[in-house]
Amino acid sequence: FRKIFLPVIDKYNEKFYIDYEIQSLKEIEKIIKEKYNSKLTIIAWPVVQSQILDKLMKEKFDVIFLKAHFYLKREEYQLPDGHPTAKANKEIAQILYNHIQATSTATAKN
Repeated sequence: FRKIFLPVIDKYNEKFYIDYEIQSLKEIEKIIKEKYNSKLTIIAWPVVQSQILDKLMKEKFDVIFLKAHFYLKREEYQLPDGHPTAKANKEIAQILYNHIQATSTATAKN
Protein backbone atom coordinates (compact mmCIF):
# COMPACT_ATOMS: atom_id res chain seq x y z
CA PHE A 1 0.00 0.00 0.00
CA ARG A 2 2.69 2.50 1.01
CA LYS A 3 4.79 1.90 -2.10
CA ILE A 4 1.99 1.77 -4.64
CA PHE A 5 -1.04 3.70 -3.42
CA LEU A 6 0.29 6.25 -0.93
CA PRO A 7 2.32 8.21 -3.53
CA VAL A 8 -0.77 8.38 -5.77
CA ILE A 9 -2.96 9.55 -2.87
CA ASP A 10 -0.39 12.16 -1.85
CA LYS A 11 -0.08 13.44 -5.42
CA TYR A 12 -3.87 13.62 -5.74
CA ASN A 13 -4.14 15.60 -2.48
CA GLU A 14 -1.11 17.84 -3.11
CA LYS A 15 -3.20 20.95 -3.84
CA PHE A 16 -5.15 20.39 -0.61
CA TYR A 17 -1.92 20.05 1.40
CA ILE A 18 -0.48 23.24 -0.09
CA ASP A 19 -3.68 25.22 0.44
CA TYR A 20 -3.94 23.92 4.02
CA GLU A 21 -0.33 24.91 4.69
CA ILE A 22 -0.87 28.42 3.29
CA GLN A 23 -4.01 28.89 5.40
CA SER A 24 -2.14 27.69 8.49
CA LEU A 25 0.68 30.15 7.81
CA LYS A 26 -1.85 32.98 7.43
CA GLU A 27 -3.28 32.12 10.85
CA ILE A 28 0.21 31.96 12.38
CA GLU A 29 1.05 35.32 10.80
CA LYS A 30 -2.15 36.83 12.22
CA ILE A 31 -1.34 35.57 15.73
CA ILE A 32 2.24 36.90 15.52
CA LYS A 33 0.97 40.31 14.45
CA GLU A 34 -1.74 40.51 17.12
CA LYS A 35 0.16 38.99 20.03
CA TYR A 36 3.71 40.21 19.38
CA ASN A 37 3.22 43.15 17.01
CA SER A 38 5.69 41.46 14.68
CA LYS A 39 5.63 39.59 11.40
CA LEU A 40 6.21 36.08 10.19
CA THR A 41 9.35 35.46 8.16
CA ILE A 42 9.61 32.11 6.39
CA ILE A 43 13.02 30.62 5.68
CA ALA A 44 12.87 28.33 2.64
CA TRP A 45 15.39 25.51 2.30
CA PRO A 46 16.65 25.25 -1.32
CA VAL A 47 14.59 22.15 -2.13
CA VAL A 48 11.15 23.43 -1.11
CA GLN A 49 8.51 22.59 -3.72
CA SER A 50 7.98 25.32 -6.26
CA GLN A 51 4.18 25.09 -5.91
CA ILE A 52 4.44 26.12 -2.25
CA LEU A 53 6.93 28.89 -3.03
CA ASP A 54 4.68 30.22 -5.79
CA LYS A 55 1.76 30.39 -3.35
CA LEU A 56 3.90 32.04 -0.65
CA MET A 57 4.99 34.72 -3.09
CA LYS A 58 1.47 35.20 -4.43
CA GLU A 59 0.19 35.68 -0.88
CA LYS A 60 3.05 38.14 -0.23
CA PHE A 61 4.64 36.29 2.68
CA ASP A 62 8.04 37.49 3.81
CA VAL A 63 10.31 34.69 2.54
CA ILE A 64 14.07 34.23 2.78
CA PHE A 65 15.39 31.81 0.16
CA LEU A 66 18.51 30.00 1.36
CA LYS A 67 21.34 29.61 -1.12
CA ALA A 68 21.89 26.33 -2.98
CA HIS A 69 25.01 25.43 -0.95
CA PHE A 70 22.75 24.57 2.00
CA TYR A 71 21.45 21.71 -0.11
CA LEU A 72 24.49 20.92 -2.25
CA LYS A 73 26.75 20.49 0.80
CA ARG A 74 24.25 18.47 2.78
CA GLU A 75 26.86 16.74 4.92
CA GLU A 76 27.90 20.18 6.27
CA TYR A 77 24.44 21.71 6.55
CA GLN A 78 22.01 18.88 7.31
CA LEU A 79 21.85 16.21 9.98
CA PRO A 80 20.83 12.71 8.85
CA ASP A 81 17.22 13.47 9.85
CA GLY A 82 17.18 16.55 7.58
CA HIS A 83 17.40 19.19 10.28
CA PRO A 84 20.05 21.93 10.01
CA THR A 85 23.46 21.46 11.60
CA ALA A 86 24.97 23.96 14.05
CA LYS A 87 26.92 25.46 11.13
CA ALA A 88 23.73 25.89 9.11
CA ASN A 89 21.89 27.42 12.07
CA LYS A 90 24.71 29.91 12.63
CA GLU A 91 24.63 31.00 8.96
CA ILE A 92 20.83 31.10 8.91
CA ALA A 93 20.82 33.26 12.05
CA GLN A 94 23.14 35.75 10.35
CA ILE A 95 21.00 35.73 7.19
CA LEU A 96 17.87 36.33 9.27
CA TYR A 97 19.58 39.12 11.24
CA ASN A 98 20.65 40.84 8.01
CA HIS A 99 17.15 40.43 6.60
CA ILE A 100 15.54 41.97 9.67
CA GLN A 101 18.02 44.86 9.62
CA ALA A 102 17.35 45.52 5.92
CA THR A 103 13.60 45.26 6.37
CA SER A 104 13.66 47.57 9.39
CA THR A 105 15.73 50.14 7.50
CA ALA A 106 13.39 50.01 4.50
CA THR A 107 10.33 50.37 6.73
CA ALA A 108 11.85 53.31 8.60
CA LYS A 109 12.52 55.14 5.30
CA ASN A 110 8.87 54.73 4.24
